Amino acid sequence: MSYTIIKSIKIDNDSKKVFITGASNNVSPKCYYREESKYLSEILQEKGREEVELQIFIQYESGELQKGTNKYTKALKILYYIYGDKYNKFDWRNEDYDRAKELRNSPEFYELLKKALKTPLPKQKYVISKIHYSGKTVYAKKRRGTIRWDYEKTKATNFDFKKEAANTIKDFLNSEDWKIEAL
Repeated sequence: MSYTIIKSIKIDNDSKKVFITGASNNVSPKCYYREESKYLSEILQEKGREEVELQIFIQYESGELQKGTNKYTKALKILYYIYGDKYNKFDWRNEDYDRAKELRNSPEFYELLKKALKTPLPKQKYVISKIHYSGKTVYAKKRRGTIRWDYEKTKATNFDFKKEAANTIKDFLNSEDWKIEAL
């Protein structure tokens, strides 16, 4: 499935237009382009900013838009880690896809997405650490598919949720002695 890798999204209230800077995931080399999304601009003009933000978030949740660091990627984390129990029945990745697909058109689903968009990330952050063979504590910096270790806690990847850090640990072999520390 192809998707758009997002660099930025601009909702221009003055001109009532939505601009997306992104690139297709299945084209190499990556060529980022900025263009107006006519579909989202129409929603902005007809229904307002809140509705266009909801539609952008729906595209992130469904996987059509990915990456970037913005309010939508943060809201995805909130959806998974805070509202995960409520969200699970709507999740299209579940085994009961047909049931989830049916439920995704309900007002309950849209209300949950709106709630996730409005919920701030928690202030508490977490890092992954382990004891180095030298006896000193080292901290994890997550890279694409790998972990790098550093003696400085300030260089570590900060996770917004303890469970997010735990999921990262699960992805690596020989990680039994890794620990999660609150900052």
